[in-house]
Amino acid sequence: MAPPPSKPTEPRLEAELFKRVKAVQLTSRKRVNDHLAGEYQSAFRGRGMEFDQVREYSPGDDPKYIDWMVSARMGHPYIKTFIEERELSVFFVIDGSGSSGFGLGTKTRFDLAVELFAALGLSGMRKNDSLGLLVFTDQVELFVPPKKGRKHFLRLIRELLHFTPQSKGTHIGTALEYCNKALKRRGVLFLVSDFLDPHNYAKPLRHLAKKQDLVVIETGEPVPLELSGLGLIEVEGLESGSRELLDLVNLAPQGPENRKKSFTLLGADYLQVKETDDLDQKLEGFFRQRARRR
Repeated sequence: MAPPPSKPTEPRLEAELFKRVKAVQLTSRKRVNDHLAGEYQSAFRGRGMEFDQVREYSPGDDPKYIDWMVSARMGHPYIKTFIEERELSVFFVIDGSGSSGFGLGTKTRFDLAVELFAALGLSGMRKNDSLGLLVFTDQVELFVPPKKGRKHFLRLIRELLHFTPQSKGTHIGTALEYCNKALKRRGVLFLVSDFLDPHNYAKPLRHLAKKQDLVVIETGEPVPLELSGLGLIEVEGLESGSRELLDLVNLAPQGPENRKKSFTLLGADYLQVKETDDLDQKLEGFFRQRARRR
């Protein structure tokens, strides 16, 4: 009889984790070229504009920026110039509940969340933004305060790839309430989830949207199109573990346009990303739409 397979040793687990971190880093680096990073900067601006200097007026300059006192003293027009105060705090709230382990093909919704973090986080890191992370189930499982730098960015990727939830349930409101208390300064907050949550989280989400520039990213679909129309099927809940019959013919989940409207009314931007989507195109399109609106 063959001996039972041995468990990987700690050094081996660390080596495998290191390989995964390097793979995610390489993929995100290829994805976030100068063009995508520029689109990100246009979509997510800093806290405002600060005065830089005055210079002579040139044809085409906006007259509203003329410095009349300097112009009177110098005898011809001078205008004020400004630079963007870029410093930005970017925080990620990611769903690590049981349903995040579902996915199409070889990619789960949590895998997709890691890809989203890597692309958005690298874009932010290149603009010297501070990055922070919270992972939740029906409780807050992990919290890392915002910080700058490549080393911190790689640490957050490592935390996500190493993440093992203590619980399988989902309670988005708990995570949002934690953020409302823990995050003191205004910044951009990405809430990444499949939003399969039996609890009502509208109130804490609306409250958070008043304090933060909130972007909701829905991963996957409540019922993938590949499963629609199959009738009655027996399913096992990824979070509850119970088995029950699900009617996929009569189940009519709220469409993405309605969900977008709901989140917009609560004060958040909305983006849906499925496991099969081209992530580069999705993010670039979202950045452009957001930049045009603002």
